[in-house]
Amino acid sequence: MESGFQFPDYFNWPCFFTIQPNLTTRKRQMEQWNDLIASYSKEKKIFKFNIDDSVDSELFSNPSIKRKLGKDGLIQVVDELVNQGRAEYESDAKSVFFVYWKSVDEWSDIILRWQYCS
Repeated sequence: MESGFQFPDYFNWPCFFTIQPNLTTRKRQMEQWNDLIASYSKEKKIFKFNIDDSVDSELFSNPSIKRKLGKDGLIQVVDELVNQGRAEYESDAKSVFFVYWKSVDEWSDIILRWQYCS
């Protein structure tokens, strides 16, 4: 890996980089991608990703097992993040997306708690 980021064990599973056909398995896979992208983005202080550039990045590829999440898979993962309120596309072209380290609801709760405590 290029950085000091601690990737989870499942990052070394070849099947992690293939969108799973079984709905139950895919749901768990999407949760894992969600967690991974959020923690990586927060640690690296990255919030904007270009789909084409990201496919070969350390976040979406693992050269040690010769696997990477392809562009179509990455778009499926980001679509799920968008549906969960954890990301947003810059435009309908789906070529750039923004990651929210916290969901909009989480940020609103934090701001409300801060307001009440101040």
